Amino acid sequence: MLTTDDRSFAVLLHAYGKATDTPGHLTALLDGDESARRAALDHLNSAVIHQGTPWTATASAALAVGRILRDPSVAGPDTAWLRRDLLRWLAEVGEAAAAPYPGDLAADAAPGGRDIRGEIARIAAASSDEDVYDDILEDPQREHAMWAMILLDCRQAASRLADVVEDCLADADPRVRAFAAYAATRLVRAAELAATAPSSRLRLVVRLTRLARTADAAERAALVLALGDLGAAPRDFLEDPHPGVRACAALAPALAGDPAAVDVIMDALQDPEAADRWFPDGLPQVVGRLRGTLLYAALERVTGFTELLPAALAFARLTDGFEWTLLLLKAFPEPPVELDDAQRAYLAALADNESLWNLSLGDIRKVFERIRLPYDRQRAGHSRTRRTAAPGCGTTGYGCPPCAVNGWRPPRRSWPTTVARNRTGSDWPKRYSASPARMPRRGIGSGPWRPRRRRCGSLSGSPLPTPT
Repeated sequence: MLTTDDRSFAVLLHAYGKATDTPGHLTALLDGDESARRAALDHLNSAVIHQGTPWTATASAALAVGRILRDPSVAGPDTAWLRRDLLRWLAEVGEAAAAPYPGDLAADAAPGGRDIRGEIARIAAASSDEDVYDDILEDPQREHAMWAMILLDCRQAASRLADVVEDCLADADPRVRAFAAYAATRLVRAAELAATAPSSRLRLVVRLTRLARTADAAERAALVLALGDLGAAPRDFLEDPHPGVRACAALAPALAGDPAAVDVIMDALQDPEAADRWFPDGLPQVVGRLRGTLLYAALERVTGFTELLPAALAFARLTDGFEWTLLLLKAFPEPPVELDDAQRAYLAALADNESLWNLSLGDIRKVFERIRLPYDRQRAGHSRTRRTAAPGCGTTGYGCPPCAVNGWRPPRRSWPTTVARNRTGSDWPKRYSASPARMPRRGIGSGPWRPRRRRCGSLSGSPLPTPT
């Protein structure tokens, strides 16, 4: 049985007001049925951390989740899904706690010796859910101090949770071990910022490396990504027999300047759809498709578009996704006067894919407007012929006769800017009003350290050699 102090949570806050409902959800994680447990997870992900933003209840809830992970009632194979989701949530806590803060947290959390924690507790006890945030945030100094206090509490909680999460690396379920590695990297980084205990980064690097040598491909890829997040250089895994593991090793920031790592990424991008099939269940560190993460790394590490052309042609053949627009911006860093061979080949490949030329894709047209090219499939197809823009055309065309002669104008707007019109022709107001009931209160992310979701390999740190 999990014991929580309901009175302490009554003066703590989550995104929707006072956290009086949080103890019941935490208890349900142990004693509830599957539906109650999933509702509790929804509460943690939407209220206790809301879109990456922690609250005053976040640190206390995270410590309670750490106790739950050590409880025998959630240790069986039937609850492996619960352990994975709890570890994923703790990773969110660690990532929020590791967000940069441009100042002295301890000093900002108690400006002029004020007891901000006590002030917030008194206001929470006297205010309703609807008014509590308005009452707290009416004082700008107290508002700033509250965000600093939240971040400080989460970092201190991370230092206490690191050992709990590392124990999960011995779990019998390989997916649980993968999520434990993911959470451990985030919590270790946050614990280092708290500076309350010696760093366990090097010890964790050694342990993850040893685990990776005997793990299956999916777990090995997650462990290699965790090594990269810790600042290690998993160079040995660039020669792994599995292409997905090689690609994950190449994503390590410590290998950003390694030509062998760049070659591995470029090889993986020759067939983006195959890269998405490597790990059907996904990887904890990768949000969305693996091909997108690999493409972001290639765009950061390869300076010239000519080297990216083989990957660009592969993406141009896809009928789903919008990664090709990123490559289009890479191909045309400036509006063109005359197309080079790589630009011409890429535009021709885009013209061959009919699915990319949908007139309803207004955001896509804006990409073409940005590089001063018409969103016109026929004109893009003309780029197969080497031509120079006619005098006076400037940078407004593809360098083909129709563009050089006729130039190009941005497409006319279909509807007035003040009204959104549906297919039946009826007018809808551009602004929609949402019910204020139980909506996140104002002040979300108003602190200067508002965390941002980062791609894998985002944890900074000094590169460490991979242990032998």
